[in-house]
Amino acid sequence: MIITFLNNKGGVGKTTTAVNVAHALTIEGKRVLLIDLDRQRNASFIMGHDDSSEANIFDALAGKVDIPIYTHDQIADLHYSPAGRVDIEEILLLQRIGRESKLKKLLDPIKKIYDYILIDCPPSLGMISLNALVASDKLVIPIQLEPFAFLGTSEIASFFSDVKKEINNQLEILGYLKTLYDSRLSQTRDIEELLSQHVNKNKIFNTTIRKNVALSEASNMQKTIFEYAPESTGAKNYRDFTKEIIQLTK
Repeated sequence: MIITFLNNKGGVGKTTTAVNVAHALTIEGKRVLLIDLDRQRNASFIMGHDDSSEANIFDALAGKVDIPIYTHDQIADLHYSPAGRVDIEEILLLQRIGRESKLKKLLDPIKKIYDYILIDCPPSLGMISLNALVASDKLVIPIQLEPFAFLGTSEIASFFSDVKKEINNQLEILGYLKTLYDSRLSQTRDIEELLSQHVNKNKIFNTTIRKNVALSEASNMQKTIFEYAPESTGAKNYRDFTKEIIQLTK
């Protein structure tokens, strides 16, 4: 099962979600590969991968190496392929044939090794994100409940529809995940109601990721929430969300 985490708006908890779900899946006994496609390399950083000179997924997409896979130092069943710093988007755009299927070709030979492959996309709807959706079975869209949060949802929906219609007819939206939820804010409930009007209610996950300082602290310490604060609200939310993913992808 290959799942992409995508939102063309930054700061919505996309990378935090991908990384913590990856660890939570291993806690549930799953074998996981995390792919970092974001040049910011935040997922790679949290995985403890500081050396950008080592082979990375961008090298593989450019055809220089086979897909490089590293094992997390503390989590045996969590493997990852780090991002690089080059402008892989530009490199792919220069290729004429099959440029949207480069990632799929890299993952097809190894996907049966893993129960789940999770892809953390950049906050854009370019060639890299297109590669992710072409390679994926499911799409998760994290959304922060704040004003203007829905400005990008129609763009993502259109992007998804085009990919499904033209290239990958197996692709499905697994759901919309409410992140950075703060019930103390009066606007939160109003925006939550707006969300149900903008998207299919049945595609909104039951689990909500609440705003929790431990989540950002964990990332800064190059740890998942389960390494840093396993009893925190953030850890509970991501455990619940991961169980929901498993149930929906049986």
